[in-house]
Amino acid sequence: MKRNKITRVCSLAMVILMLALTACSENSSQTNNETTASETTSSVQSDVQSGEETEITRANYPDSLPSGLDFGGADYRILTQQVTEIKTISQANEMYVEELNGEVINDAVYNRAAKVMDRLNVNISANLVDDVVGTLRSSIAAGDDICDVAAAYAYYVTPLALEGSFINWLDIPHIDLEKPWWPSSLSEDLIINNRLYFISGDISLKLLQYTYCIFFNKDIANDWNVPDLYSLVLDGKWTLDKYLEIASSVSSDLNGDGELDENDLFGTLNSAYTDTRFAAYDMPISKKNTDGSLELCVMNEKFVDVYTKLYEFYNNSESVIRHKDNLTSIKWFEENHMLFFPHLIVGSEDLRDMQSDYGIVPYPKYDENQESYATIAHDNYSLMCVPAYIDESRFEMIGAVTEAMAAESYRTVTPAYLEVALKDKFLRDEHSAAMLDIIMSGMKFDPAGVYSNSLGDVLHIIRGIYDKQENIVSFYEKREKVYTKAFEKFNEKYLALE
Repeated sequence: MKRNKITRVCSLAMVILMLALTACSENSSQTNNETTASETTSSVQSDVQSGEETEITRANYPDSLPSGLDFGGADYRILTQQVTEIKTISQANEMYVEELNGEVINDAVYNRAAKVMDRLNVNISANLVDDVVGTLRSSIAAGDDICDVAAAYAYYVTPLALEGSFINWLDIPHIDLEKPWWPSSLSEDLIINNRLYFISGDISLKLLQYTYCIFFNKDIANDWNVPDLYSLVLDGKWTLDKYLEIASSVSSDLNGDGELDENDLFGTLNSAYTDTRFAAYDMPISKKNTDGSLELCVMNEKFVDVYTKLYEFYNNSESVIRHKDNLTSIKWFEENHMLFFPHLIVGSEDLRDMQSDYGIVPYPKYDENQESYATIAHDNYSLMCVPAYIDESRFEMIGAVTEAMAAESYRTVTPAYLEVALKDKFLRDEHSAAMLDIIMSGMKFDPAGVYSNSLGDVLHIIRGIYDKQENIVSFYEKREKVYTKAFEKFNEKYLALE
């Protein structure tokens, strides 16, 4: 499927839109402002849907739900993760909260549900549990009707699809995958044999939070005459070779003890967060055959070239420090010991007290011929699924509410997080705002990555760069039978699903 150009992210327009939202603050007046803004958006949405000429912005982007839908107070029940200890602004329960509390993200999630309930005459509730996948598996096995939709840990929930546990989203009315709140990769990559058992996008705050990115220290960049990274990105010249060239040029024995250790300066970090490189360098792990099966295609000349180049750099360059744990790595970056810090967007929340200025860029492209920047989210984001025990009579309500929730997330929840939690509080300049928009517009869902748990963990083969698997061809040959058997088993089960 090809999405209309208007649905694609335009960085400049997004920045302007986001800046318009910076009036939000965390006090009670902010809550009132959000309510007023919500009412205004509702009014503009009606104008857009009625055909009146209205400038289309993120805040009023129209959905395709027909007017007048009324589900007579039906229950829409979400099974989702319980967040018991909220330490930062972004740790509100992503799908549902019971009350306003003056915190920006919490209140945006609350207002989203309130608006959808009013619009569609439904009652949205949540079953908050510690183990969504375990609870979901047990309820399906027992035939217990405990939820209409589950928001589950991506890596662990996908194997349940092969057991016939879920409804095909393509059979559920009102889910419009052409809309910008659903990443285009869902329809382009994740529909296998005309089946789509999982969706994600703006409806899941975790997808945004756990997306891969690279932070950089502006002070170190200035001191070492690093080219303007934002210009490199916007000009399409932010490539793997350019990244390695810049990172390898930065290292210094700061304390003069003759050894390079955590007290010194490095160009970058050999991080365990490596999975996104398949997407970033346009290296598909699998391809879909005409019969609906998946075929492994990871081992090729490009992959070997990329892996070998990265292995040599990350394990042998004096410009690289090895990752220990997240807290230590964050501390190193915070204390000016790294130029580049490969991490996740949510990591910016740990940098709010950093004294030096920093920015954010996407992972580089493979080369300048690659069309766009791309990324994935770490495998603990949420995938939305509908249990197989749900009666078809509920499909229309589930589809309408899910679509409305996703649309409202696109209009209000995502901007609240990007603008208030990240762009205002944690990120330091308007260019970083544009970079975030570029990063999120490149979200990918490679089928073999999403279903990696059932495919011999083939996504993790790239982690050999960190795990010191030097000869990737030899390592692959040892694992090839495991991968081949896993793909055969996956195809047999998936193609048998009804």
